[in-house]
Amino acid sequence: MKNSDIFIEKYKMLEKAAIEKYGFESDGRAIYNLERMGKFRPVRNNLAYCRDVRNLLMHNPKIDGEDAVQPSDKVIAFLDKVLNMVNSSESCMKYAIKMESLYYRSREDNVYSAMERMNRNHYSHVPILEKGRVAGVFSKSAIFSIIMRGKSGEDLKKLRFSDIMDYTAIDYKGSETYVFIDKNVLVETAEDICEDYYRHRKRIGMFFITDNGTDSGRLLGAITPWEILGTK
Repeated sequence: MKNSDIFIEKYKMLEKAAIEKYGFESDGRAIYNLERMGKFRPVRNNLAYCRDVRNLLMHNPKIDGEDAVQPSDKVIAFLDKVLNMVNSSESCMKYAIKMESLYYRSREDNVYSAMERMNRNHYSHVPILEKGRVAGVFSKSAIFSIIMRGKSGEDLKKLRFSDIMDYTAIDYKGSETYVFIDKNVLVETAEDICEDYYRHRKRIGMFFITDNGTDSGRLLGAITPWEILGTK
């Protein structure tokens, strides 16, 4: 088999893998879409070059039965490398803190005891659950907001989370935002979400993984942006 035929076969394999792994449309833009992803930024130019080679081979007539170009062994090896990158993609759920290990509270729990646990274990965020779904998030920034509103240490010792839900609401206009994803979202997809939020000057405090990918779903686990970036 000639290298041109091997190249086309490998290219089709890469397209198919990208469509299946990332949910791209089968519209001929799968490789282009890979180029736009942060994970593939280091090989973006080479992927674009392969697209040009593929178009040359597929959309131009042969000359006396021969292709105008024959891709090199290194180009074919490059497609194998990218195919391996796609196939090795893993879900955020693999690295998340699962529910059985996640520290969370309910509306009726005491705020101050949660603060002590956060300080002792270096937790930055504690989800507040109601019937298994995230009803709010208690964070260090929430503590700051509460204190700035005149609450003293003695006040905090008496508070329950039901008393401060305004400060812990998912849509509270604080310094952080929370993103809900489903268990199949891949690490590189979450990385791209982080980059998009950063470009818009927004900071993600936590990714929450739920059974339906929204804040109405049951919580399955949680992962911070730093843990996602640390999987590289």
